[in-house]
Amino acid sequence: MRIAMFADCYHPIINGVTTSIQLLLQALTQAGHEVRLFAPAVSGYRDSEPWVRRFASLRFPLHPEERVGLPIPLGHVREALAFRPDLVHLHTPFSVGAIGWLVAARLGCPRVFTHHTLFEEYLHYIPLPPELLRPIAVGLCRFFWNTSFVVVAPSQQVAQRQQKQGLRRPLRVIPTGVDVENFQGGDPRLVREELGLGMDEPILLYMGRLAREKSLEFLLEALARARQSEPRLRLLLVGDGPYRPELQQRAEALGLQEAAVFLGYRARGDLKHYLAASTLFVFASQTETQGLVLLEAQSAGVPVLALQASGCTEAVASGRSGLLVEPGDLSAFTDTLLRLLSDGELRSYLAEGALVQAQTFSISAMGAQMLDLYQQAASGALREGPGSGTSNPITFME
Repeated sequence: MRIAMFADCYHPIINGVTTSIQLLLQALTQAGHEVRLFAPAVSGYRDSEPWVRRFASLRFPLHPEERVGLPIPLGHVREALAFRPDLVHLHTPFSVGAIGWLVAARLGCPRVFTHHTLFEEYLHYIPLPPELLRPIAVGLCRFFWNTSFVVVAPSQQVAQRQQKQGLRRPLRVIPTGVDVENFQGGDPRLVREELGLGMDEPILLYMGRLAREKSLEFLLEALARARQSEPRLRLLLVGDGPYRPELQQRAEALGLQEAAVFLGYRARGDLKHYLAASTLFVFASQTETQGLVLLEAQSAGVPVLALQASGCTEAVASGRSGLLVEPGDLSAFTDTLLRLLSDGELRSYLAEGALVQAQTFSISAMGAQMLDLYQQAASGALREGPGSGTSNPITFME
């Protein structure tokens, strides 16, 4: 098949959307399909993947990590049209996503839309009242959903949320896959020696963007409380983002200058070493669509402590591969954290379950499910599918 993808972010931007797109491209190209990915250009970055095309872009002033794509050069638009894809897969509902929408309309080919992000939970980046912005954000997404042949959600919770917000097209749940082997075989000594930590000192690990919506202050508060019982405890934060200065100030206010270690971005190939060095993976976000990083941690056999929130309840098998606590309950989170640190037998049990849980989200399974969906969309089987009315059922691809 020939598949054209359009997204408003890709490398060098590091986030779950980029990872999801990269893994899907990997699965499709390895299976012999022709792909093109159109995304905004980032100054100074050169792609190594031959199927990527970059539109000129401007920095989004309210969020420095985001880009606004422009339909320049026009040669890329002409190339997309000349490519004559069997379908167009849209990954975002903004500038480059809109270009892809128009390309599909011009060619008359089916559109597939993946809802990667709960945009209505990110309105704090725009200095306008949320009650004004929320219906606009949801309405924009609803337009893209309901003008697509089929919509993909990465989790059941997201799919149910979309239906409540007015999605009326066929809906499929296809979680993003994880390359399990990439996160295994790490050497814990590399990280512990780098940081001057003994092999028996407990380490909590967070990997991801340092952004307000990730609720990282919650982790800092839990760390401060837990250190009253376990003063050697450290929290490593691998990643970066716009909220880092505020988090560092909060860590200092809590007396965590040495205990909360802000490491910035690390090469993806090195993440396995940080995972191997960690005792637990901790996560406090309540705005995830899938929580891909939780699967990456479990791929390394690291037990997860997170919240019973969107994206977490399906990624973590609570009681088998990690533990989930009620959102906002700092005391319960801290108590559970200390319980896990003190109970090596429980951690070993959860570590075994984590490996099993990660294996159920393989890249090959995701690629096969998405390809099956593409074939249905391209054949017209979904044109008048079950999403034409208000009782649109959710289908779980297997």
